[in-house]
Amino acid sequence: MIRVCGGSFRPKELYIGYETSTFKEVTRFYEEGVLLPVRPRRRFVSLLEPIEKIAAISNEERPDLLVGYGGWINLFFRTVAARGIDLHLPKMVMYMGEALPHGGRAFIEKTFGIPVLSRYNAVESFKIGFFCERRTGFHMHEDLCHVRIVGSNGKNVPDGEQGEVVISNLVNRASVLLNYPIGDMASLSPDLCSCGRTFRLLSELEGRVEDILPLVDGRFAHPRAVWQVFKDDRDILQYQLTQHELQRFELTLVTVDEPSFRRALTGALPELESLLGPGALIETNRRTELVRTSGGKFRAVASLCKTPASG
Repeated sequence: MIRVCGGSFRPKELYIGYETSTFKEVTRFYEEGVLLPVRPRRRFVSLLEPIEKIAAISNEERPDLLVGYGGWINLFFRTVAARGIDLHLPKMVMYMGEALPHGGRAFIEKTFGIPVLSRYNAVESFKIGFFCERRTGFHMHEDLCHVRIVGSNGKNVPDGEQGEVVISNLVNRASVLLNYPIGDMASLSPDLCSCGRTFRLLSELEGRVEDILPLVDGRFAHPRAVWQVFKDDRDILQYQLTQHELQRFELTLVTVDEPSFRRALTGALPELESLLGPGALIETNRRTELVRTSGGKFRAVASLCKTPASG
């Protein structure tokens, strides 16, 4: 990263995220409790801001590094290209928190000439791996997190065969997690990387399966923005928001009983209507459980009305 960004020990970052993210909490902890004689040059921008505004901020800041969720990064650059938005190009793009949609890296690197790398981390484990500049996959932080790839029977699969990522956190003494299925699919390479590092290689991930919602006024709603509506309500065991048309949505909540469902709707609907914009029609229903895909993934946010810029 330092090499690509011109040799600066502190590349200038533009970080796109949400206010209550783990990243913000960890950063706040460091600032309050750790001596940091050299601090990052970083500006944080909410992913709730319109893409045109974020592009304008980027033009003003002229960052070396643009950081965001994989789905948002893909959407941002596809929208910039589709709408012809003027953008000062960063020297590098870094995504994390969710997988980059298939074809996203190739599109950004070919269209804009910007290298796209990634960090593999999680709330449960922090650092797991980092994407190699040779495009061979993720090098594992083997001293920080032990990774296994298992099949449907819970046993390790052979190298090169895809399975579920299972981690054991080796550094968090407050919350020890051993053999924890993280919800991603990947495979371990049997080969060493040509870069010379000897850490094991994990293939590109099939991570969270969620869509970014195109809205009628040209904005987009990221799944993390939807999550913020529901995250603090203990009555909601699971949620699923499906967009059938630009202004027609279906909200399904899993709650223990009908009174809990009604309480949850009272708190969530006004926030959700504000996020989705005026004129949004939201049909609501209650379930006792939500169906996963054949691959075991659960779609919390799904759009059935793709636009050229969003998909």
